[in-house]
Amino acid sequence: MRKFPRFAQFEEFPRFRHGVESVRQIDDTTVHFTTDIAGVRREFDARITAQIPDDTISWEAQTARIIREASRSGP
Repeated sequence: MRKFPRFAQFEEFPRFRHGVESVRQIDDTTVHFTTDIAGVRREFDARITAQIPDDTISWEAQTARIIREASRSGP
């Protein structure tokens, strides 16, 4: 498994996450995603639910349709 950039730098996600066009951190616990996956463009805010620097980040979309993601770096 490849090593991801520092997870605290959400603005870097488009460099290594397919379909993510941009991510903007709004505050310490909220980020705004713009995605384009299979021709479907979406924008949503997400709340950071867990974070271990350089290891794991989890977030949950703040919309009617729940999107949850967890990413982990390392071997």
